[in-house]
Amino acid sequence: MIPAGTEIRDVEVTSRSVRFKIPGNEAIFEITINPHYQSRISRNGRITLSAEELTKRTVTTKTFAELTSGLKPVEIENIRNGTIQKGMSKQAVLVSWGYPPFHRTESVENSSWSYWRYKLGRVRVEFNEDGLVQYATWYGKNGNEIDIIP
Repeated sequence: MIPAGTEIRDVEVTSRSVRFKIPGNEAIFEITINPHYQSRISRNGRITLSAEELTKRTVTTKTFAELTSGLKPVEIENIRNGTIQKGMSKQAVLVSWGYPPFHRTESVENSSWSYWRYKLGRVRVEFNEDGLVQYATWYGKNGNEIDIIP
């Protein structure tokens, strides 16, 4: 996971990927655009997230201070740790973990978001009517559930 607010350079967007570098690191980071994970079936047919939209969801010119402006200190600390906690706003979760995969969560207006956290596991984050994290549950490969928020 790349921390929120990390400076990136040399962003290259193609129809199949978003590539970039982090200053001080010679590696080229690449987010591959897999149509299976960037599309979903809806009542209106197949909806596919474009490379440009994926880039907007992944890369920003904002600094960490700008990304966290207006958030509570506890939310900012969780963002720095790459964690989520009960009571965090949707905006804070977006900054901490990024957008959930489009094929599992079509809209961040939904009250339930699903993230892949490990190869065979996912986390479902549930928000209350005020848009604050109510709970998050990890689902492992055997279907077992573990509440990840104390």
